[in-house]
Amino acid sequence: MRGWKISCVSVVVVAAACAIASPVCGQDDRIVSFSYDAGSSAQYTPTWPNYEEDSIFAPNAVDPPLGGPTPALRFMGKGAGSAIETDAFSYGYKQHPRDVNMLSAFFSVSPQSTGVAGSAVHTEAFDDRGSDIFASELTGANRQVYDGNGLFMQPGAWKLGLAESVSTNLDALDMRSSPSQSLGIASLPDPSIYWSVADKNGFGGADPQPEYAGLGYTGRDIFVGLPLDGYSNHPGGISKYADGGDLGLTAGDDIDALVVIDLDGNPRDFDPVADAIIYSLTGNSASLELVDFAGVADKSGADIFQVGLGMFVPSRFASAGDLGLNPMNGDDLDAIDFAIPSLVGDYSTAVPEPATLIMLLLGLFLSPRRRQVR
Repeated sequence: MRGWKISCVSVVVVAAACAIASPVCGQDDRIVSFSYDAGSSAQYTPTWPNYEEDSIFAPNAVDPPLGGPTPALRFMGKGAGSAIETDAFSYGYKQHPRDVNMLSAFFSVSPQSTGVAGSAVHTEAFDDRGSDIFASELTGANRQVYDGNGLFMQPGAWKLGLAESVSTNLDALDMRSSPSQSLGIASLPDPSIYWSVADKNGFGGADPQPEYAGLGYTGRDIFVGLPLDGYSNHPGGISKYADGGDLGLTAGDDIDALVVIDLDGNPRDFDPVADAIIYSLTGNSASLELVDFAGVADKSGADIFQVGLGMFVPSRFASAGDLGLNPMNGDDLDAIDFAIPSLVGDYSTAVPEPATLIMLLLGLFLSPRRRQVR
């Protein structure tokens, strides 16, 4: 007589290992780096103390309980207890997006943004929008590329692994996993991270942090360092890449979206003749109230501006309407980057979803083993 016996020891080992390693077990980290705001960090730090508002994260597509809705950690800023809010960052490029065909703008918005009717931003549930990444060809429409928690995703979207019960506000973004990765635009030869902090952390701000306020830095300045733990509070001091004045900004301005294009071969210093910076401002920034700023009458926190390439005053790179956003409703752009959508799709679909891989492993280990029953 023959019978079947199932050995489950390996299943227990795999499940336990994933539970211990969570949230990085099975993370889908081949693409995308991001951070969230100070209000969002409280959802994560009780369990993951280093998940602060200056930490840089990666997607985590695994479903609970083996992972998510918790993002994977790429590298930390100051670490546990940090009050430094990185509200814009870029790994930098050595090629301007305007010189590359087939690019899309990838962006996030504030949770209260509505988007224009019929857009993906408008379709997404209210207060869930701030956890998502959208894309646009700057033709007045947009689509969802990543959904925060992966529930009720729009067609073609992937999961970031963020909590949306109290919406996580994704407020800084680079579509690459590292400075050397290419999604259509040439990367800088040396690894770098460029960032800005919330104006509250700077000199005269409501929550000044000594690394920035002590040196007179503000939310309109841009800093440069290496993409590794401690980038936001380097013991040797913070290096400034560009002063807000060089960007045509004034006191009370706060950069909250950033793309750095460094073309002069000196990635540690902004040259407005050779380099370019693309950015957005928070909706309450002082310059948006100035009649002559960027050469346009109507402007908002959902517009994209550019300075450099010989232009010493900012101009509007793209309007809120180009992105499918509605400035009349207070829409606010929180992060921006550029990439070729097909390359983003190649990275996102090149291997099975992590949850699928886990199910395959479970199936393998649960496969029956024969033995002779006497």
